Amino acid sequence: MEMDDIDFAQHLEECDRNDALRRLRSAQEMAELQLVDEARGAVICLDCGAPIPDERLAVQRQAVRCIDCQREHDREQLLEARLYTTGNEL
Repeated sequence: MEMDDIDFAQHLEECDRNDALRRLRSAQEMAELQLVDEARGAVICLDCGAPIPDERLAVQRQAVRCIDCQREHDREQLLEARLYTTGNEL
C-alpha cells in the first residue's frame, strides 16, 4: 500500500511529535542521573568521572557527561541507529 502526500505528512508530524516527547523524557531522566560531588560542588561526568565545566552546564544544565564524553556517546548512538535503520525505509 502506497502513502499519499497527506498520509506521509501525517506520518512525519507523528514522528516529530514522538521525537519531541522522547527528547523531553530523556532530558528529565538525564537530570535525575546527574552525579554531584558535594565536596567539590561539581557535577561529575558519568563516563570519565571528571567535573563537568560550569560553561557546559550553563549551556546544558542537565548535562551528565563532559563535552568529550558526550561527543563520543553521540557518535556511538548515531552508529547504532544507522545499524538498526539500514534497509528499513518507508
